[in-house]
Amino acid sequence: MHNLEIEFKQLLNKKQYNQMLQDFSDYNQSIYYQTNYYLTHPNLDSRRISLRVREKGDQFELTLKMPQKVGLMETNIDITAEQFDRIKEGEFLENEIFATLRYLGVDELATDLYLTTRRSDMHIPEGLLSLDANEYLGRTDYEVELEVEDYEKGLEFFVTLMKKYGIDYQANCDSKIKRLKTQAAKIKK
Repeated sequence: MHNLEIEFKQLLNKKQYNQMLQDFSDYNQSIYYQTNYYLTHPNLDSRRISLRVREKGDQFELTLKMPQKVGLMETNIDITAEQFDRIKEGEFLENEIFATLRYLGVDELATDLYLTTRRSDMHIPEGLLSLDANEYLGRTDYEVELEVEDYEKGLEFFVTLMKKYGIDYQANCDSKIKRLKTQAAKIKK
């Protein structure tokens, strides 16, 4: 499945995160845990392309995100736990995502980076608002994401929302994979 992802993201401190959870408690919150396993290769990094397997409950989804003029083009394919085990063992599956990887010159993937998120999703009039508490490599960070269909309207709302919490939004924070890689590099030093 293909889908154009337009989202605004901002890191929060714990107090801002908790306040937002409280402020949006009137919305029906869907709260769940998910783990993102990132699959990396220098050819993907140089093109700012991300590849992950998301485990949510007993479901697994392979996702390729490729930058566009506005947003990211996401390709999502449901896979089984057994297929994920085969990917971790270095096998390339026969599907659209792995065909794209072969085209990009990716012949093997590193699979050692993962991050677990406690996510609260709320459907608000402006789009899907998600509040994340992310745990990785001994660190916890907090993030708000707003996924929208209209970039301009979404940006206007997000800037206003962030001001309410004392945040001057300028641009999206680093992606989860980038923060995870930065933390991994710090640990290796």
